[in-house]
Amino acid sequence: MAFHKSNLGSFGNNVTADINGYVPTEDTTAWELTYDHGSESTHDDDGNLTEYGEWFEDERFPEIKAEAIKATEESESGIKDWQDN
Repeated sequence: MAFHKSNLGSFGNNVTADINGYVPTEDTTAWELTYDHGSESTHDDDGNLTEYGEWFEDERFPEIKAEAIKATEESESGIKDWQDN
């Protein structure tokens, strides 16, 4: 389940998040969060994925999620180091 980057305090400043500040986790799907797709449509009028939507779901979102997970781990490590000192 996604979480809000503010949960990490100032350690969350560099964590990849959607436009509302929510960070994807391993079990987050491409359509649970809100991303700015500019003028591209992700779904057609019938609710089917467009070519862009398929690309976002299959290629771009996994990249976003991997970046977010890595940055979250680094932030959590920073928090632990800060707490231990």
